[in-house]
Amino acid sequence: MKLATAIYNGLKVVGEVRGDYLYIIGRGDLSRYLHYSGEPKGEIVKLSEVELQPPLINYVIMCCSEFG
Repeated sequence: MKLATAIYNGLKVVGEVRGDYLYIIGRGDLSRYLHYSGEPKGEIVKLSEVELQPPLINYVIMCCSEFG
């Protein structure tokens, strides 16, 4: 999973980058969503329609059942 902060329609939003799209999770700073898990329920917009802000954070999600 890649989380990113972006400017969309003049608002600072946080979303998950999937291919050429940003799946918007919510508004505000990336730090509010560092423990986010689940499916984004917000808008889906093309990356060309937003202004990505650094940093872009990569997440590797591991399931607890893998550890017994």
